[in-house]
Amino acid sequence: MIIPPDCRPRTPRPTARCKVKNMCRTFLCGLLLVMLLLSARAVHAQECGFDEGFRRAEHVRRAARLDAIAADYRARSSADVTASERVYRIPVVVHVVYMSELENISRQQIQSQIDVLNEDYRRIVDTPGFGKGFDTHIEFFLARRDPAGQPCDGVVRIKSPLTDLNFTDHAQLTRLSHWDPARYLNIYVVHTITPLISGYATFPLGVPEEDGLVVRHALFGRSGTGDRPGVEGRICTHEVGHWLGLYHTFHDGCGEDPCNDGDRVCDTPPAANPHLNCDESDNSCHNDFPDLDDQLENYMDYLPDECKNVFTPGQIKRMHAVLSQVRSHIWTEENLRRSGYYESENTLLAPHAALHADVRTVCPGRPVCLTVVEHNAVAAVHWRIPGAVPETSTDLTPCFTFPGEGLYDVELAVYNQFGADTLRVQDFVVVQLPTAQRGLPFYANFNNIDEIPADFGLEPRTGRYRWLHHSFDRGLDHRECIWLNNYNAQFGSEASLVVPAIDIKPEFSRAELSFDCANASSFEDLSDTLFIEYSGDCGRTWYILDQMSGPEIWTAAPNSISFLPTASEWRHHKVSLNILAGRQAVQLRFRCVAGGANNLFVDNIAIETLHLTDVDLWASAPENGFSVYPNPALDILHVEARSTSGAPADLRICDLAGRELIHRNLTPVAEGRLHAELHTDQIHTGIVVVLLEADGRVHYRVVEIQSK
Repeated sequence: MIIPPDCRPRTPRPTARCKVKNMCRTFLCGLLLVMLLLSARAVHAQECGFDEGFRRAEHVRRAARLDAIAADYRARSSADVTASERVYRIPVVVHVVYMSELENISRQQIQSQIDVLNEDYRRIVDTPGFGKGFDTHIEFFLARRDPAGQPCDGVVRIKSPLTDLNFTDHAQLTRLSHWDPARYLNIYVVHTITPLISGYATFPLGVPEEDGLVVRHALFGRSGTGDRPGVEGRICTHEVGHWLGLYHTFHDGCGEDPCNDGDRVCDTPPAANPHLNCDESDNSCHNDFPDLDDQLENYMDYLPDECKNVFTPGQIKRMHAVLSQVRSHIWTEENLRRSGYYESENTLLAPHAALHADVRTVCPGRPVCLTVVEHNAVAAVHWRIPGAVPETSTDLTPCFTFPGEGLYDVELAVYNQFGADTLRVQDFVVVQLPTAQRGLPFYANFNNIDEIPADFGLEPRTGRYRWLHHSFDRGLDHRECIWLNNYNAQFGSEASLVVPAIDIKPEFSRAELSFDCANASSFEDLSDTLFIEYSGDCGRTWYILDQMSGPEIWTAAPNSISFLPTASEWRHHKVSLNILAGRQAVQLRFRCVAGGANNLFVDNIAIETLHLTDVDLWASAPENGFSVYPNPALDILHVEARSTSGAPADLRICDLAGRELIHRNLTPVAEGRLHAELHTDQIHTGIVVVLLEADGRVHYRVVEIQSK
């Protein structure tokens, strides 16, 4: 990164007082997290992320389709489901996503969770699952053969930062490893989920590539990291219920019709709210007949694990409707044979070689990070990529760079005490110089999507502090946008969003970037800094076009809680792209440096061309007093002008190739006078162009900078 000295953030670093405030806020958040983790009941207070999906219209439409399927099945099936002799057996694959060995949970802990599922869903006598409910006739087992028919233990392990998962990154998680959801139930075990929830599941009829459920490892099973007070493995029981089409018992509140409103199940008493304590009693709705108390023991409520023990016949019938009409292949005899149900468990399994790449097409000199996807236990690995730097590695998650353009083969060997396996993928990595991915005009409003589009670059791609998609009801123009959680960000953290490469043709001499932004400070003297930058060499070097902090970026009053903008708390920004005319495959990026302030939102990114008549361009204007001296300049270069409007002016110095050397904003002083004093050692020796944009007009001078 090249940052001219005069382009550093204008807002000073926080004072000691502000640092103390920020540290206190971080300490209190951490203390709250510890308290939540130590309290079994508090862990369950915000149990499930299922309802988050209903903020999206597509999820609501899918749910309506499923409700119609379940209602039709309920009307046509009058049989007593509790007396059914059919058993639905479901093969399971558990994807353990970890960074530390603590999170890399044991096979025994995983099996304990499968045992809990069977105790609860089969209501096995003399187990915690034998309660007031009914046998669902649904069973689960760890798959013994993978999709390719190879012997397996039903567990996949992936070392990845996504173990600290943001709820909005579910698609990235499933891209690490995912088995055919028509044949397997995919369960992902992670370290944390943001916001602080215990787990979540996808509803039937969703995107197949993302189908499955996610649970935190400390709440998974009842041994290992799950061996703690208040944890019985029922979070997974609850989430599998969602995967099989069940709502929360309190979904949509009381409603009017107990069969077709609420949780769409006739024999679960309607409930207005979730319940959190085993010893409470409640009758929150009175539209059922007879008027029954809320069913606190139901697996689909929020009570702690030790209180749950009920699936009702109506819930069972709804799950059977999903299994017979939607997930109809997963329990068939054919699939049971293919997934190894009738085979004895084998613990002497050789590994299978599999890999995941964070990106496969890059520019020369840019890294590609690979990950071993561990099918069966992997004790050692060996990578080889001829022509890469380095060419070999024994890490589970190595990164390679590629000095020249071309196609690169990837070779992977994995070993354990029972055998080895190798994988060679031809032309796996594509290294090429950038080409424009979009034409002008370019627009991005981030509507009707679940994550930031793949052609946008993210730096970093994973981790807690990075650009994310956001959806909320805050005005027609900004219901969906992108954001950074600066409220909880560590001071000095950086995150970048790279816009797809574009060509700015020579005739586009007046191009402009515009976007909407919303931000607030947590305290009056704390500010984040947003940089708008460009690169013409595939991201190896970035130059600053503009930067904003403090009042330039704040759109609302200081806010001591996490900031969410209202419809009126947005500001439209414009950045001139004049100096990029004639450039091909230019990349623009939004880079934020967290300064202890509050959340930052960006929306409606546009890159457009303007007509020359929109701006009056001339070499000099006597009435404006524009002058640059001395010329040639040896030590100091002065730039002077006057602003009739009193608005800040934009000063740029570029070389003849169009590369920006210096960028400053000038604020008028007495009588609108604009002045800048620049040291020539900050500027390349040779001919440069000085451009000043003030009062809607652009002035320029050609100046020679001499060497000392």
